[in-house]
Amino acid sequence: MNDFESGSRDPGDSVLLSRLRADGSASQYVVGEGSMTVQASPLRSPIPVPRQLPMDVTAFTGRERELQVLDRILDTSLNGPSFANAVISGPGGVGKTGLAVHWAHRVRDRFTDGELYIDLHGYSPERPLDPMDALAQLLDSFGLSDNELPQRLSERAARYRSLIYGRRMLLVLDNASSNEQIRELLPGSATCAVVITSRDRLDSFTARYGGVSLSLDVLRREDSVNLLGGLIGGRVGDDRAASEEMAESCGHHALALRIAATIAITRPDASISALVEDLRRGRSELDSLAIGDDPHTDLRAVFSWSLRNLSAEVRRAFVLIGLFPINVLDLFGLAALWGTTMDEARELSEVLIRAHLLSRAQGSRYAMHDLLRSYAHELAEEELASTERGSAVERLLDFHAAAASRAMDVFHPMEQALRPDPPQFAGPVPEFGSQEAALSWLNAERVNLLAAALWAADHDQFHHTSRMAFTIFRYLDMCGNLYHNERLQSAAIRVPHPVQRGRAFEYLSVVQVRTARYEQAIEGSRQAIQLAREAGDIALEAACLANLGAYYSWTGRFEDGLECLERALRLILKTGLASEIARIRNLTGKALLELGRYEEAEEQLTIALDMYRAGESPYFEAVVNYRFGLLRLRSGDPGAALKSFEFSRQVFTAMNNRSQVPGVINDIANAHRDQEEFELATERHFEALSMAREFAVLDSELIILNDLALTLRADGRLEEALQHHQLALGLARQSGHPLVLQRAKDGLNALAAEVSSDR
Repeated sequence: MNDFESGSRDPGDSVLLSRLRADGSASQYVVGEGSMTVQASPLRSPIPVPRQLPMDVTAFTGRERELQVLDRILDTSLNGPSFANAVISGPGGVGKTGLAVHWAHRVRDRFTDGELYIDLHGYSPERPLDPMDALAQLLDSFGLSDNELPQRLSERAARYRSLIYGRRMLLVLDNASSNEQIRELLPGSATCAVVITSRDRLDSFTARYGGVSLSLDVLRREDSVNLLGGLIGGRVGDDRAASEEMAESCGHHALALRIAATIAITRPDASISALVEDLRRGRSELDSLAIGDDPHTDLRAVFSWSLRNLSAEVRRAFVLIGLFPINVLDLFGLAALWGTTMDEARELSEVLIRAHLLSRAQGSRYAMHDLLRSYAHELAEEELASTERGSAVERLLDFHAAAASRAMDVFHPMEQALRPDPPQFAGPVPEFGSQEAALSWLNAERVNLLAAALWAADHDQFHHTSRMAFTIFRYLDMCGNLYHNERLQSAAIRVPHPVQRGRAFEYLSVVQVRTARYEQAIEGSRQAIQLAREAGDIALEAACLANLGAYYSWTGRFEDGLECLERALRLILKTGLASEIARIRNLTGKALLELGRYEEAEEQLTIALDMYRAGESPYFEAVVNYRFGLLRLRSGDPGAALKSFEFSRQVFTAMNNRSQVPGVINDIANAHRDQEEFELATERHFEALSMAREFAVLDSELIILNDLALTLRADGRLEEALQHHQLALGLARQSGHPLVLQRAKDGLNALAAEVSSDR
């Protein structure tokens, strides 16, 4: 039985481990030589049919050959064994997106399960959309909430492919910058078609995955003039020579041609010749400033020309958008950036939309083409004083902080005293009438809030970074968004202020412990305690001591954990901070429970529960009820425990927090085991295990594997019990979880003799 103690296993066990960890959503788990099928309870309604294509291009002209090629590969692939890939490449503004979207509209009826569209921002001034965030957007299209998203890239991609597999769907990946950005977004199903646009050819992509590569150049002269005619009307035919010169001045770029046409439409009494002369003067001015051979000169000339027809106020609005690396803003964000009222912001945005300098995105949101944004950024650096640039950025950062703070005060009011004070922002900020409204706004703005905070860190404005990190920490934690929470708290650690650094270490340790990195969490808590003591901040010291105590308890150091928690409680009682007093009493109750001191545990949990009820914190009320369930279970009353567990599970689900659910469902299974309902208990264990893997809650996964093994053993299924204890042993060694490691060893040692005698 030494193999059990050492954790070594044969190659079959390695295959089993890989399969179980990779297939988090599977309902069939192969164990040993047999198999068992578990029908899990449905977790959500049937997935919706997404229809996400942007509006078709007006007066689309030319590209007949490219359209024929796309039609041909679609006909071939949908009737064959492989799926359709097409990469449309070419310089910025040449019409790649227009071609992809126009063709997609032509064939959308052939994709009965819908179409997906995502802008990857591969060449925008801000960071390109990374695969994790791109997959989050794609999975959101299928109705998955933020907390339901797997936290590992491979598992998130697997979940996406599982949802899209076998469906007739069209996927448009716009503005991709690299193979790495799109690799995990491919559906892998022959029933799907994928169209990718990029400024790079992505030759290695087509070599590996197949498909066709279409390289676009600027429009042909005839097509350029025809496009102008389709947009402007009869004046183009009346002066063909001038129209050809206008097309030439636009470099035959589709984007520039459309902007030039918009200017012509707004000046119906001007001849094409007069418009060309106006454009020629603007081009000369730009050429005098140009250095070398710049391929964007034609575009800049048209952009400049379009701005000369706008008022100084509208021009300033356009230029300010180039300052900040956020691609999509709502009207509140634009008003903050521009320093205007909502009505003024609405008027300015409508003028920019009519000039094709701004476009409407999903909902009441606005976006700008990346070339226009780059041009706006150039103008901002040239035309705006540094003080004006700084004021605009400060307004937008303050707006996001003020709005996030207001949303959090509604979403989770009990911790208001722990969050940073919001900035004194004078502009309009949205109101939130309910927790649901606040959560909806936080979900919609999450990408912008993160982008703002990370931009501030990159520009050494760490007070903005830490303010946002601490404001939305609990939202990200309650929604199970471990990936973004870790990025944000890691950035906040760079803040020079010792108390804020300590707070960042505290919050980062929470993320680390949820992913079973216990030693890192413990070390981070120790650093935070030292920083708090040096600064004389007893509230922070108490919070970090409590975390350290909890981490000690979770890794089997129960006495050390309780000592830290008792010290934390003595400190926090001096502050009067209700939310922290309740939290530390809750953690103390859990530690006492693990030590078998049930009466003392119940006393602490009862006080915590009353405080959370008074503070209107249903989430933490459910957390304490969960602990009461554990208390009832350990006290020999599984029926009462089930009631507490079910209450907590329902609350976590209603609040869109599935990161807590795997542990609750696992303990529901344990209660059924104690009632000798082994089949039902096993089903619940597998349901919990699937969710823990799907959402990357590794600490829960480790516990569930051992508990599942105990249930299988109680049901007489000794071989399967051995397998799951071995899995727990291997994962516990990887993560450094001594308590789970010891429980796995104990289980294996207890089972070894029984298995040997059966053989």
